[in-house]
Amino acid sequence: MTLMGLELPSNIEFTQEDDKHIRMHIEKPMENMQNDSAAFEAWALCLKAKMNCNIILSYQEYNCWDKSFYKLCCKQTHYMRFLYRLWKFSELMSEWFKIDVKCIADVEQFKRMFLELKANRQYINNTPINESETSKSNEHRDEHFVEKAFITAVGKEKLNQLLAEEKESKLKIINNQLPNGLFKGKLVGDIKELNRIFPTGFIDLWGISEKDDLCIFELKIDSNNHVGIISQLFFYANYCKDVFYDKVYNDRIQSYKRGYKELHNTVKSGIVSIKAYFLAPGYHKEINVNRNRIEEILNQKKDITKIEYKFLDYDYESIKEIVDTSVKIKL
Repeated sequence: MTLMGLELPSNIEFTQEDDKHIRMHIEKPMENMQNDSAAFEAWALCLKAKMNCNIILSYQEYNCWDKSFYKLCCKQTHYMRFLYRLWKFSELMSEWFKIDVKCIADVEQFKRMFLELKANRQYINNTPINESETSKSNEHRDEHFVEKAFITAVGKEKLNQLLAEEKESKLKIINNQLPNGLFKGKLVGDIKELNRIFPTGFIDLWGISEKDDLCIFELKIDSNNHVGIISQLFFYANYCKDVFYDKVYNDRIQSYKRGYKELHNTVKSGIVSIKAYFLAPGYHKEINVNRNRIEEILNQKKDITKIEYKFLDYDYESIKEIVDTSVKIKL
Protein backbone atom coordinates (compact mmCIF):
# COMPACT_ATOMS: atom_id res chain seq x y z
CA MET A 1 0.00 0.00 0.00
CA THR A 2 1.19 3.52 -0.80
CA LEU A 3 -0.01 6.55 1.14
CA MET A 4 1.23 10.03 0.23
CA GLY A 5 4.23 8.40 -1.43
CA LEU A 6 5.00 6.31 1.66
CA GLU A 7 5.23 2.57 0.98
CA LEU A 8 3.42 0.80 3.81
CA PRO A 9 3.16 -2.91 4.70
CA SER A 10 0.09 -4.70 3.38
CA ASN A 11 -0.46 -6.59 6.64
CA ILE A 12 -1.18 -3.45 8.67
CA GLU A 13 -4.46 -1.80 7.76
CA PHE A 14 -4.16 1.96 7.15
CA THR A 15 -7.18 4.19 6.59
CA GLN A 16 -6.75 7.85 5.71
CA GLU A 17 -9.76 9.75 7.04
CA ASP A 18 -8.49 13.12 5.74
CA ASP A 19 -5.15 14.91 5.23
CA LYS A 20 -4.42 14.97 8.96
CA HIS A 21 -6.02 11.84 10.41
CA ILE A 22 -4.99 8.22 9.83
CA ARG A 23 -6.17 5.00 11.41
CA MET A 24 -3.87 2.00 11.86
CA HIS A 25 -5.08 -1.50 12.67
CA ILE A 26 -2.69 -4.22 13.89
CA GLU A 27 -4.11 -7.65 13.14
CA LYS A 28 -1.40 -9.67 14.91
CA PRO A 29 -0.10 -7.87 18.02
CA MET A 30 1.61 -11.09 19.19
CA GLU A 31 4.10 -11.03 16.31
CA ASN A 32 7.79 -10.23 16.79
CA MET A 33 8.11 -6.46 17.16
CA GLN A 34 10.88 -6.21 14.54
CA ASN A 35 8.55 -7.53 11.81
CA ASP A 36 7.15 -4.81 9.56
CA SER A 37 3.64 -6.08 10.34
CA ALA A 38 4.04 -5.40 14.09
CA ALA A 39 6.34 -2.36 14.19
CA PHE A 40 3.59 0.20 14.80
CA GLU A 41 5.94 2.72 16.47
CA ALA A 42 8.14 2.84 13.38
CA TRP A 43 5.29 3.32 10.90
CA ALA A 44 3.58 5.89 13.11
CA LEU A 45 6.80 7.91 13.29
CA CYS A 46 7.38 7.64 9.52
CA LEU A 47 3.82 8.89 8.89
CA LYS A 48 4.09 11.68 11.45
CA ALA A 49 7.43 12.86 10.08
CA LYS A 50 6.15 12.89 6.50
CA MET A 51 2.55 14.09 6.89
CA ASN A 52 2.39 15.74 10.35
CA CYS A 53 -0.78 13.74 10.96
CA ASN A 54 -2.69 12.42 13.96
CA ILE A 55 -2.97 8.65 14.32
CA ILE A 56 -5.49 6.38 16.02
CA LEU A 57 -4.39 2.79 16.51
CA SER A 58 -6.61 -0.23 16.97
CA TYR A 59 -5.63 -3.87 17.19
CA GLN A 60 -7.05 -7.37 17.37
CA GLU A 61 -7.30 -8.05 21.09
CA TYR A 62 -5.99 -11.34 22.43
CA ASN A 63 -9.04 -12.76 24.17
CA CYS A 64 -7.17 -15.60 25.91
CA TRP A 65 -5.46 -13.29 28.44
CA ASP A 66 -6.99 -13.84 31.90
CA LYS A 67 -5.70 -10.46 33.19
CA SER A 68 -2.92 -11.98 35.28
CA PHE A 69 0.86 -12.33 35.00
CA TYR A 70 0.85 -16.02 35.85
CA LYS A 71 1.43 -19.03 33.60
CA LEU A 72 1.39 -16.97 30.42
CA CYS A 73 1.95 -18.88 27.19
CA CYS A 74 4.47 -17.68 24.59
CA LYS A 75 1.89 -15.71 22.59
CA GLN A 76 0.61 -14.07 25.76
CA THR A 77 4.10 -12.86 26.74
CA HIS A 78 4.46 -11.29 23.30
CA TYR A 79 1.05 -9.69 23.84
CA MET A 80 2.25 -8.31 27.20
CA ARG A 81 5.24 -6.76 25.47
CA PHE A 82 2.93 -5.28 22.83
CA LEU A 83 0.70 -3.71 25.52
CA TYR A 84 3.78 -2.30 27.26
CA ARG A 85 5.06 -0.77 24.02
CA LEU A 86 1.64 0.68 23.20
CA TRP A 87 1.30 2.18 26.67
CA LYS A 88 4.75 3.77 26.53
CA PHE A 89 4.40 5.05 22.97
CA SER A 90 0.92 6.51 23.44
CA GLU A 91 2.08 8.22 26.62
CA LEU A 92 5.17 9.72 24.96
CA MET A 93 3.35 10.78 21.77
CA SER A 94 0.04 11.71 23.41
CA GLU A 95 -0.37 14.93 21.43
CA TRP A 96 -0.85 13.07 18.13
CA PHE A 97 -1.04 9.30 18.77
CA LYS A 98 -4.12 7.76 20.40
CA ILE A 99 -5.38 4.26 21.16
CA ASP A 100 -8.86 3.50 19.84
CA VAL A 101 -11.29 3.60 22.78
CA LYS A 102 -12.51 0.10 21.88
CA CYS A 103 -9.00 -1.26 22.49
CA ILE A 104 -7.81 0.71 25.47
CA ALA A 105 -9.07 -1.59 28.25
CA ASP A 106 -6.25 -4.15 28.00
CA VAL A 107 -3.61 -1.41 27.83
CA GLU A 108 -4.98 0.29 30.93
CA GLN A 109 -5.25 -3.03 32.77
CA PHE A 110 -1.66 -3.93 31.89
CA LYS A 111 -0.45 -0.48 32.96
CA ARG A 112 -2.17 -0.73 36.36
CA MET A 113 -0.77 -4.20 36.99
CA PHE A 114 2.74 -3.29 35.87
CA LEU A 115 2.89 -0.12 37.97
CA GLU A 116 1.62 -2.02 41.01
CA LEU A 117 4.41 -4.57 40.59
CA LYS A 118 6.93 -1.77 40.14
CA ALA A 119 5.78 0.11 43.25
CA ASN A 120 6.18 -3.08 45.29
CA ARG A 121 9.44 -4.10 43.58
CA GLN A 122 7.73 -7.28 42.45
CA TYR A 123 9.30 -7.81 39.04
CA ILE A 124 12.79 -9.04 38.24
CA ASN A 125 14.96 -9.19 35.13
CA ASN A 126 17.07 -12.13 34.04
CA THR A 127 20.85 -11.75 33.82
CA PRO A 128 23.64 -13.18 31.62
CA ILE A 129 24.69 -16.62 32.85
CA ASN A 130 27.40 -17.35 30.27
CA GLU A 131 29.33 -15.72 27.47
CA SER A 132 27.30 -15.00 24.35
CA GLU A 133 27.52 -17.46 21.50
CA THR A 134 27.37 -16.77 17.79
CA SER A 135 23.96 -17.66 16.36
CA LYS A 136 23.75 -20.86 14.34
CA SER A 137 20.96 -19.28 12.30
CA ASN A 138 22.13 -17.92 8.94
CA GLU A 139 19.65 -15.06 9.40
CA HIS A 140 21.50 -13.71 12.47
CA ARG A 141 24.98 -15.20 12.08
CA ASP A 142 26.55 -12.34 10.09
CA GLU A 143 25.03 -9.75 12.43
CA HIS A 144 26.49 -11.51 15.46
CA PHE A 145 29.98 -11.46 13.93
CA VAL A 146 29.69 -7.67 13.52
CA GLU A 147 28.39 -7.39 17.08
CA LYS A 148 31.37 -9.40 18.36
CA ALA A 149 33.72 -7.16 16.40
CA PHE A 150 32.47 -4.05 18.21
CA ILE A 151 33.26 -5.47 21.66
CA THR A 152 36.93 -6.07 20.83
CA ALA A 153 39.44 -3.40 21.86
CA VAL A 154 39.78 -2.20 18.26
CA GLY A 155 36.03 -2.32 17.69
CA LYS A 156 35.37 -0.33 20.85
CA GLU A 157 37.82 2.30 19.62
CA LYS A 158 35.99 2.48 16.28
CA LEU A 159 32.66 2.87 18.07
CA ASN A 160 34.06 5.59 20.33
CA GLN A 161 35.34 7.44 17.27
CA LEU A 162 31.85 7.30 15.81
CA LEU A 163 30.35 8.61 19.07
CA ALA A 164 32.93 11.40 19.26
CA GLU A 165 32.02 12.52 15.73
CA GLU A 166 28.44 12.93 16.96
CA LYS A 167 29.62 14.76 20.11
CA GLU A 168 28.47 11.85 22.27
CA SER A 169 30.27 10.65 25.41
CA LYS A 170 32.78 7.85 24.96
CA LEU A 171 32.21 4.40 26.41
CA LYS A 172 34.13 3.15 29.44
CA ILE A 173 32.95 -0.40 28.87
CA ILE A 174 31.19 -2.20 26.03
CA ASN A 175 29.45 -5.57 26.11
CA ASN A 176 26.87 -7.48 24.13
CA GLN A 177 23.69 -9.54 24.43
CA LEU A 178 22.08 -8.09 27.56
CA PRO A 179 18.93 -10.14 28.32
CA ASN A 180 15.64 -8.28 28.63
CA GLY A 181 13.18 -10.84 29.90
CA LEU A 182 10.92 -9.85 32.80
CA PHE A 183 9.35 -12.02 35.51
CA LYS A 184 6.89 -11.51 38.34
CA GLY A 185 8.68 -11.75 41.69
CA LYS A 186 11.70 -10.30 43.45
CA LEU A 187 13.96 -13.32 44.03
CA VAL A 188 16.27 -15.15 41.66
CA GLY A 189 14.14 -18.23 42.27
CA ASP A 190 11.17 -16.39 40.75
CA ILE A 191 12.89 -16.33 37.35
CA LYS A 192 10.99 -19.23 35.83
CA GLU A 193 8.53 -19.73 33.02
CA LEU A 194 5.35 -19.66 35.10
CA ASN A 195 6.25 -16.11 36.24
CA ARG A 196 7.33 -14.80 32.84
CA ILE A 197 5.84 -11.44 31.74
CA PHE A 198 8.00 -10.60 28.70
CA PRO A 199 9.80 -13.00 26.37
CA THR A 200 13.58 -12.80 26.60
CA GLY A 201 15.26 -10.84 23.85
CA PHE A 202 18.76 -9.43 23.91
CA ILE A 203 20.14 -5.91 23.54
CA ASP A 204 22.79 -6.27 20.84
CA LEU A 205 25.39 -3.94 22.36
CA TRP A 206 25.40 -1.99 25.59
CA GLY A 207 27.92 0.02 27.55
CA ILE A 208 28.51 2.63 30.24
CA SER A 209 29.65 6.07 29.12
CA GLU A 210 32.22 8.28 30.80
CA LYS A 211 29.25 10.27 32.15
CA ASP A 212 27.61 7.10 33.55
CA ASP A 213 24.88 6.94 30.93
CA LEU A 214 23.60 3.47 30.09
CA CYS A 215 24.19 3.26 26.34
CA ILE A 216 22.29 0.67 24.31
CA PHE A 217 22.69 -0.09 20.61
CA GLU A 218 20.37 -1.85 18.18
CA LEU A 219 22.73 -3.16 15.52
CA LYS A 220 21.85 -4.05 11.93
CA ILE A 221 23.82 -5.07 8.87
CA ASP A 222 22.94 -3.69 5.43
CA SER A 223 20.96 -6.79 4.44
CA ASN A 224 18.61 -6.17 7.39
CA ASN A 225 17.17 -2.69 7.10
CA HIS A 226 13.60 -3.19 8.31
CA VAL A 227 11.78 -0.29 9.98
CA GLY A 228 11.40 -2.55 13.03
CA ILE A 229 14.77 -1.32 14.30
CA ILE A 230 12.82 1.64 15.74
CA SER A 231 10.30 -0.54 17.57
CA GLN A 232 13.03 -2.77 18.99
CA LEU A 233 15.13 0.08 20.35
CA PHE A 234 12.06 1.89 21.69
CA PHE A 235 11.13 -1.17 23.75
CA TYR A 236 14.70 -1.77 24.96
CA ALA A 237 15.12 1.87 26.02
CA ASN A 238 11.89 1.92 28.03
CA TYR A 239 12.70 -1.46 29.57
CA CYS A 240 16.10 -0.12 30.68
CA LYS A 241 14.42 2.95 32.14
CA ASP A 242 11.93 0.90 34.19
CA VAL A 243 14.47 -1.71 35.27
CA PHE A 244 17.91 -0.12 35.54
CA TYR A 245 17.43 3.66 35.70
CA ASP A 246 14.61 3.28 38.24
CA LYS A 247 16.58 0.58 40.13
CA VAL A 248 13.90 -2.11 40.12
CA TYR A 249 16.29 -4.77 38.92
CA ASN A 250 18.04 -8.03 39.72
CA ASP A 251 20.83 -7.03 42.12
CA ARG A 252 21.84 -10.62 42.89
CA ILE A 253 25.09 -11.13 41.03
CA GLN A 254 24.83 -14.72 39.87
CA SER A 255 27.66 -14.40 37.38
CA TYR A 256 30.17 -11.87 36.13
CA LYS A 257 29.42 -12.62 32.49
CA ARG A 258 28.99 -9.92 29.88
CA GLY A 259 29.74 -7.06 32.26
CA TYR A 260 26.68 -7.40 34.51
CA LYS A 261 28.71 -6.59 37.62
CA GLU A 262 29.77 -3.25 36.09
CA LEU A 263 26.17 -2.56 35.16
CA HIS A 264 25.06 -3.46 38.69
CA ASN A 265 27.64 -1.08 40.21
CA THR A 266 26.55 1.76 37.92
CA VAL A 267 22.88 1.19 38.71
CA LYS A 268 23.65 1.30 42.44
CA SER A 269 25.47 4.63 42.12
CA GLY A 270 22.86 5.99 39.70
CA ILE A 271 22.55 5.93 35.92
CA VAL A 272 22.43 9.48 34.55
CA SER A 273 20.29 8.69 31.50
CA ILE A 274 19.54 6.11 28.83
CA LYS A 275 21.27 6.72 25.50
CA ALA A 276 19.60 4.66 22.78
CA TYR A 277 21.50 4.35 19.51
CA PHE A 278 20.43 2.94 16.18
CA LEU A 279 23.62 1.48 14.68
CA ALA A 280 23.59 0.48 11.01
CA PRO A 281 25.43 1.08 7.72
CA GLY A 282 22.11 2.19 6.20
CA TYR A 283 18.41 2.40 7.02
CA HIS A 284 15.06 1.62 5.43
CA LYS A 285 14.22 4.24 2.80
CA GLU A 286 11.14 5.40 4.70
CA ILE A 287 13.36 6.12 7.71
CA ASN A 288 16.11 7.76 5.67
CA VAL A 289 13.86 10.27 3.98
CA ASN A 290 12.85 11.88 7.31
CA ARG A 291 15.49 10.54 9.68
CA ASN A 292 16.29 13.82 11.42
CA ARG A 293 12.61 14.57 11.98
CA ILE A 294 12.00 11.08 13.40
CA GLU A 295 14.89 11.56 15.81
CA GLU A 296 13.53 14.96 16.80
CA ILE A 297 10.05 13.54 17.52
CA LEU A 298 11.49 10.71 19.61
CA ASN A 299 13.52 13.17 21.68
CA GLN A 300 10.90 15.87 22.31
CA LYS A 301 10.46 14.78 25.94
CA LYS A 302 13.97 13.49 26.64
CA ASP A 303 14.36 15.72 29.70
CA ILE A 304 11.34 14.00 31.25
CA THR A 305 11.88 10.43 30.06
CA LYS A 306 15.68 10.47 30.56
CA ILE A 307 15.91 8.60 27.24
CA GLU A 308 17.62 10.04 24.17
CA TYR A 309 17.69 8.43 20.73
CA LYS A 310 20.23 8.91 17.95
CA PHE A 311 20.90 7.39 14.54
CA LEU A 312 24.50 6.32 13.94
CA ASP A 313 26.04 5.12 10.68
CA TYR A 314 28.96 2.71 10.83
CA ASP A 315 31.24 1.88 7.93
CA TYR A 316 31.45 -1.88 7.55
CA GLU A 317 34.83 -1.64 5.81
CA SER A 318 36.33 -0.05 8.92
CA ILE A 319 35.60 -3.18 10.98
CA LYS A 320 35.71 -5.81 8.23
CA GLU A 321 39.15 -7.06 9.26
CA ILE A 322 37.97 -7.65 12.85
CA VAL A 323 34.83 -9.40 11.60
CA ASP A 324 36.87 -11.63 9.28
CA THR A 325 39.12 -12.61 12.19
CA SER A 326 36.09 -13.55 14.31
CA VAL A 327 34.68 -15.63 11.47
CA LYS A 328 37.95 -17.54 11.05
CA ILE A 329 38.13 -18.27 14.78
CA LYS A 330 34.54 -19.57 14.80
CA LEU A 331 34.98 -21.64 11.67
